[in-house]
Amino acid sequence: MSSGNRRFRLVGLAIALSFVGLFLYVASVPAFLGNELGLPPTQYAVMFVSIVAGIVFGSLAAERLAGRVASARLISGRISIQLVTGIVNVTFHAVHAATVPWSILPLGFYAFGMSLATPGLLLTGLDQFPQMRGLAASCQALPVW
Repeated sequence: MSSGNRRFRLVGLAIALSFVGLFLYVASVPAFLGNELGLPPTQYAVMFVSIVAGIVFGSLAAERLAGRVASARLISGRISIQLVTGIVNVTFHAVHAATVPWSILPLGFYAFGMSLATPGLLLTGLDQFPQMRGLAASCQALPVW
């Protein structure tokens, strides 16, 4: 179904890369929080609070903006938010040592951008196959597009 639809594959790739960026942070929790920030395991929630807050507020913003703002603008906004967040985070850490909260806050903004555009990206992918949306939804999660 999706092998011939470039736009469907690009949407799937955009969703996947967004989640990969977030899960790289999640996978690095012990090394980053333990080794870099010197936090004990009992304080690892500090990272997840920022991520979950970003996801929740991004989802709320997406809900409130749905129908009022075009999906393409939300998707562009997401790319901008995640790109700027990444650049600021890397630039900050090139100059400063990792510290709380400055090393944790960008994760919330990244997650906000991800949640802001995911509904629009999912619908864009589903719209490529209006007669087979259930199958398209299943294929969006597969890494074989």
